[in-house]
Amino acid sequence: MPTEHPAVYASEWTADGLCLWTLVNRSNQTIQGPLRKAATQRARCYDLIAGREIEPSLSEGQAVLSGKITPRGIGCFVAVRADLKPDAK
Repeated sequence: MPTEHPAVYASEWTADGLCLWTLVNRSNQTIQGPLRKAATQRARCYDLIAGREIEPSLSEGQAVLSGKITPRGIGCFVAVRADLKPDAK
């Protein structure tokens, strides 16, 4: 799966209004900034490693997920459809 940095590799899983990306930094340097472009219009995005909601920038009609991955480290983002509501139990 393409990323915005040649040393970062990504995988993607989608189901039921969710999209999850895992990333790995295969280099010995910290990678910071744009990491992955994704079609996540009308979605709330979260950086699961940093533990916070993020506001992706836009480029060529796609959301740009940005963050920081330490050397040989991992990253993880999730996009949740804005209209998706958790089950009330």
